[in-house]
Order: sequence, then C-alpha cells, then structure tokens
Amino acid sequence: ARSVSVALGRQAHLRSLERAALHDTLTGLRNRRAFDLDLEARLALGEPFAVGIVDLDGLKGVNDREGHERGDELLRRFAMALQESLSGTDGVYRLGGDEYALLLSAHEEGRVEHTVTLRVERATQIVRALGFPLVGASLGLAVHPDDARSGPELVRLADTRMYARKQLARVPQA
Repeated sequence: ARSVSVALGRQAHLRSLERAALHDTLTGLRNRRAFDLDLEARLALGEPFAVGIVDLDGLKGVNDREGHERGDELLRRFAMALQESLSGTDGVYRLGGDEYALLLSAHEEGRVEHTVTLRVERATQIVRALGFPLVGASLGLAVHPDDARSGPELVRLADTRMYARKQLARVPQA
C-alpha cells in the first residue's frame, strides 16, 4: 500500500510539473513552449490551419493608470474572453507580455480571416464591458499551406501582418 501511495504521489507530481512547463501561470493558457509543440504537430498532419498572433492594445495604459495588479486582471480576462470566443478545437496561447497566439482550423477557404477577426473583436468587446474601455487588439493571420509551409515562416508572417494592422489603427482617419 505504501509503494502504491508513493507511486501515485510521484505521478501527481510529474503531472503538475508537466502542466507548469506547458502553461502560463497568470492566465492558465498554454504557453510558448506548448504553442511550438502544437504548431509542429499541426504541420505534421499536413492539413490546412491558420496561425494567429494577437497583441493586446492598451495594457501599458492600464498598468500606468491603475497598477500592475489591474493589468494582470486584464491579461486574465482577455485570455478567458479569447477562449470563449473561439471554437473548442482552436488553440489559444499566451506567448508572453500582452501577446497571444492562436492555432485555428482553416476548413472554410477564404473565410478564416473574417471569422477570426470577428471572434477577436468579440473578445475585445467582452473585456471592454468588464471595465477596460480603452483596450483593443491587433490580429495577424497566416494560413498553412497557402501563405507559408514552415512553423517559423507562419509565425513571422502572422506577426508582420499583426504589426501592419496595428500601424493602420494608429493612422488618424480623415
């Protein structure tokens, strides 16, 4: 009985270590390491999918005006809102800071960008309604295999597109 108890305790400890290695402690989302592993697994399947990079706009302002604890709350709330807004088969990850990544099914040719944009906007609206009215989000997407074939290329392209959208949003509208 004692041996079984020790073995079960050890197994629980290993599970907690594995969880810690693959999850962000602040938001509970899977982390950068998990994203990299899941991206490689998606590539190995050879099926179409999309990589999204989302940058949360306004975190610095919240931190400066309301403190870092409130900024952490924003990061947690946005993480939950993203998870709620996306499909159960889609992956949501916190890469670090105010940057998130998405791994998305891309079965609807040409519609994935529109669909994901609407879902990220929905997550932003949820967070605004929860007391963060000045927050926004910038999204960049890259689709495998149409846009790129390797993981690093997909991430780089999605990141570039996210920054391009962020720049467009900063340009005053005439």
